[in-house]
Amino acid sequence: MRAASASRAASRTLRSSLRPSLRRYCTETDAILMAAPPRMRVVDLHRPDALNALNSEMVATLLPLFQDWQQVGGDVKLVVMRGAGDRAFCAGGDIRFLHECASGYAATGDPAALSPAHEFFRAEYTLNNVLGTSRVPVVSILGGIVMGGGVGLSVHGQVRIATDSTSCAAAARKNCGNKSPRASTHVSTARPP
Repeated sequence: MRAASASRAASRTLRSSLRPSLRRYCTETDAILMAAPPRMRVVDLHRPDALNALNSEMVATLLPLFQDWQQVGGDVKLVVMRGAGDRAFCAGGDIRFLHECASGYAATGDPAALSPAHEFFRAEYTLNNVLGTSRVPVVSILGGIVMGGGVGLSVHGQVRIATDSTSCAAAARKNCGNKSPRASTHVSTARPP
């Protein structure tokens, strides 16, 4: 019980200490908020109504940012990722978008209808690779739901901070028979004792 209280207090302290920087240095796309305090970047996945589900725009925004932050001699020494709102860090990929691609293929039989979905996954997995090979430590604060692509974003970074509300699920874990090293080891050890 005492450890859970300490974990909640540490999470609140970290969130509140980062919040003023976000307001001061914020640049915005529709779904990504970024703060740039000295030597650090704070990235908020900002689609709380969709449980911060990843869409093509988010991946297209994050990928070049993370690639740029990897430059030798760059000023970024730490990246913190978190989800907007209290309900989710990231609930995975945007299922509506993927459903539309599949529906287009089902209606026309044209494989080109699936191209946007293929491009989304290619870019998402490239982002996961950049995170997994990052020279700069990436810390993910996992508040609320963490599923699919959200697991991918978090487990490939160096540090994951689970809160008392963290709930993880990954299809890759089931499909790999619990042999996926990222899904099995990192997710199962993310929750505090």
